[in-house]
Amino acid sequence: MSIITEMEQRPITTEQVSRLIANTLNWKASGPDGINNFWIKLFTATHSYLAHNFNQFMEDASKIPDFLVHGITFLLSKSQDCQDPSKYRPITCLCTIYKIYTACIAEKIYKHLDANKLSRTKKMYQKLPRL
Repeated sequence: MSIITEMEQRPITTEQVSRLIANTLNWKASGPDGINNFWIKLFTATHSYLAHNFNQFMEDASKIPDFLVHGITFLLSKSQDCQDPSKYRPITCLCTIYKIYTACIAEKIYKHLDANKLSRTKKMYQKLPRL
């Protein structure tokens, strides 16, 4: 049995934030803030501020503003039968900045799992989600 190393608490870097933002889809549905990925990509000067704030959130979760964790939930029909409530599925649109923050955390966790040769589920082996 191998020894699992403790996950290092490395800061989120501007480069990591920029790389994950570059991987986003421009016009994917935004959350309550109404900010599309296109604008976050375009305003590269904000990437260092995002990284700084993400690190603050990692140190103290109470610093995460309430608006970031709120979403808008829509019901999408799974079939043509719009009369049956069981034929709908909920979709929640979260703030793009929050999705970038959670992608930064997920990337760190995936790297730690790989470094320690820990098992991932089949779904986890897929690429990081397109935000």
